[in-house]
Amino acid sequence: MKGLVRGTAAALVAVLSSLGNLAIAGDPFRSSDPHDIGDRTEAAFEALFVEGHYPEANKAILRAIEEEPGEPLAHALNGALAYVSEDWERLQTAAAATEKAAAALIDTNPLRGNLYAAVGHALWGGFAISEGGSGPFQGGPEAFSRLQQAKAALDKANDIDPDDPELNLLRGFLDLLVAGNLPFLNLDGAITQLQKAQPGHLRHYGLAMANRYLNQPELALAEIELAIAIAPENPHLVHFRGQVLAKLGQATQDVSQLQRAEQDFVAVLAKHEQLPRPMIRHLEHNELRRLRRTIQGLSGGAT
Repeated sequence: MKGLVRGTAAALVAVLSSLGNLAIAGDPFRSSDPHDIGDRTEAAFEALFVEGHYPEANKAILRAIEEEPGEPLAHALNGALAYVSEDWERLQTAAAATEKAAAALIDTNPLRGNLYAAVGHALWGGFAISEGGSGPFQGGPEAFSRLQQAKAALDKANDIDPDDPELNLLRGFLDLLVAGNLPFLNLDGAITQLQKAQPGHLRHYGLAMANRYLNQPELALAEIELAIAIAPENPHLVHFRGQVLAKLGQATQDVSQLQRAEQDFVAVLAKHEQLPRPMIRHLEHNELRRLRRTIQGLSGGAT
């Protein structure tokens, strides 16, 4: 349960954490019939995900919330930032505000209203199992309930337009994480939805995640390379590529693949001043150390 809900929240964070890499004005999901998104929220996208600078993005997000309080995506971005920063009080505030803005939007835009109702539930689920909430065991039932409510809200959105790219993106990631934590892995639904999703770099990122779950790291690497070609400055994508390369290198005992993974991890760490401390701490003290021990072992102890 802990892995399921935490993974779902992480996937939603990844989705929200990457929208600003597109050059499309107003609506990062739809090239035709765009939905209205405020200028301040767009500015927050750019500060956070084109520049990849979390402190500057924090200022932009707070400005968007103040000037565009009715845009649920601004509050969802605030929740995503709170989650990766482990700011649990802020996460509660953002989850409640996301739900409130989504509820207000349902009458005029039921598709997006239901979508962000789902995001609000996912944020609450992430809080339930967090250190600021009840923890992974006691918070499990609440998190599972929120996950079920998120799926119900996405079902309502699906009834409105099953081909909507924003819907398919969020639902694809949710189904991907649910399937990835079940004993019998079936990713057909998630893959089908992600193939209809936009923006393109997140479509490829989701398909890369699916192939990694299916133990097909070569295909995962091909998809994440396509994602990075679209959004080369996105540190989350570079981090994911490093993880895939590390898995490939360990499976084949290929030091060159492991060294490429090391280069990606180091590249992400080079942006430590603009990334959340928990992310940097885990990468530096866990992933990179393990990787370097593996490289050293395969290289005969050479440094």
